[in-house]
Amino acid sequence: MKEIGIYVHIPFCEEKCFYCNFVSFCKNEKEQEKYIRYLLKEIDMYDLNSYLVTSIFIGGGTPTIISGQLIGKVLKKIKDKFNISPNAEITIEANPNSFTYSKAKIYKDLGINRISFGLQSVNDKILKLINRKHSKKDFINAIKIAKNLGLENINVDILVGLPSQKLADVKKTIKLLLREKIPHISCYSLILEEGTVLNTLIKEAKLSLPSEDDTLKMYEYVLKKLEKNKIYRYEVSNFAKKGFECKHNLKYWSNIDYLGLGLNSHSKISNKRFCNQTELNKYYERIRDNKKPILEENILTNDEKREEFIFLSLRKSEGLSLDEYFSLFGERLEKEKAREIDFLLRKNL
Repeated sequence: MKEIGIYVHIPFCEEKCFYCNFVSFCKNEKEQEKYIRYLLKEIDMYDLNSYLVTSIFIGGGTPTIISGQLIGKVLKKIKDKFNISPNAEITIEANPNSFTYSKAKIYKDLGINRISFGLQSVNDKILKLINRKHSKKDFINAIKIAKNLGLENINVDILVGLPSQKLADVKKTIKLLLREKIPHISCYSLILEEGTVLNTLIKEAKLSLPSEDDTLKMYEYVLKKLEKNKIYRYEVSNFAKKGFECKHNLKYWSNIDYLGLGLNSHSKISNKRFCNQTELNKYYERIRDNKKPILEENILTNDEKREEFIFLSLRKSEGLSLDEYFSLFGERLEKEKAREIDFLLRKNL
């Protein structure tokens, strides 16, 4: 049986962060319940009999903003419909302020065994500047709840290059994560996206960002400090203690199939990539018409497959397997790219 991962998009948030350009909304409980009803219908449209599901990732938005019972309905449907590995990694993204003991207990009972917290920074002033609704105190409380329930497989997302952020802020954030013995940390550099509130505030000079050099120093500090504490970088932005690497995200970089469910989710199955509708009404309309809510799809050419294999493999610290490339494409990459490789070596790159 081939393995596959399942991503589920929950597009709801308490409020939108100023830097966010993901498809997410601030909607009431009625809309959330309606969305889940349609999501369950979408799940029924897929047949994965030839696959074993080895990871499930519930992302957003903020999945923890909706009731634990609704998350339960989604997971029950997935487990009833597909072949789920008994050792499947099941992750839910969480904001610290919406991660309560009662919800966490439901998640554990549902078989969720990995929590991914969006922290970004422990500086409460910076959190307010980017419209995050939690505080450092909320985060510490959320970690305590998770650990008390035996949920030890925890990821924490942090950002470098935030408005008014200093290297000292990053040091404090890492110090807290090390103190809490967090086994997986994702460190992203802030990207200013068109159409976001933060982009407007920067353009209007109401906020300012650190220089690229200062942001690089923040990232380099994270890299060195985590490595010193045996939390190793295994992908451009992801660091983990041995055995705590994210199995689901590794599928994206390792040419393993995944199915995306819900609004604006993306999938790769065999040689086809496809993505879902980005507008709620169109998502609902397609499903009402008993059609998969697909917006567009692309059959990968051999050249596209080669290119994806190369650049996705090179996101990982282990790099690219020349033997695997040969088994997939029947050619030796080192011979195919001999001229380019020689040029780069001569440039000491």
